[in-house]
Amino acid sequence: MSQQHGLQIAIAPELDLDDDGRIRRTGNLRTGAVHIIALEIGIGVLALAWSVAQLGWVGGPVVMACFAFVMYFSAFMMIHCYRSPDCSEKKQRNSTFMDAVSTHLRLCFRMAYVASTTALAILFPYFNEVLGVLGAVAFWPLAIYLPVEMYCVQRGIRPWTRKWLALQAYSAVCFVVGTFALVGSVVGIVVKRLG
Repeated sequence: MSQQHGLQIAIAPELDLDDDGRIRRTGNLRTGAVHIIALEIGIGVLALAWSVAQLGWVGGPVVMACFAFVMYFSAFMMIHCYRSPDCSEKKQRNSTFMDAVSTHLRLCFRMAYVASTTALAILFPYFNEVLGVLGAVAFWPLAIYLPVEMYCVQRGIRPWTRKWLALQAYSAVCFVVGTFALVGSVVGIVVKRLG
């Protein structure tokens, strides 16, 4: 009489696998956009009430609507970097943001930004102004430049085409807005510190 002391392997019913061998995702364009927008907004929500108070009841919602469009457009570009090198060919699925960045470009400071924002907000008494500086510094490279460049690489957009020029103009306008926000936030810190 022989005894078997091995592991019993239960055969699971067939899993619904995607074309890259991983479990098929159940999300759609809307849920993906919501998650990416939430990622890109991040800690900026903490200063939202203060920002609207500074801009007023008319200016606050108008600026929020403008930046909602900017973040939606950035999220749209990030969604298209889900597969590489092209969404339509479905060659490789990027499971994480870092996979997409390394596949399309090889650099990301998102975690460092969140950690430094949290640490500085705890250490400094002028939370909103410091948050404004950090947000202004990180806004363009992380929320605009990186998605634009990843989208251009993934879609094979050649320099000096209409689409490339439009994306670069979008990036330049957002850079100018971020620069103004940085200057305003630094002025706010100086005024709070000296005043």
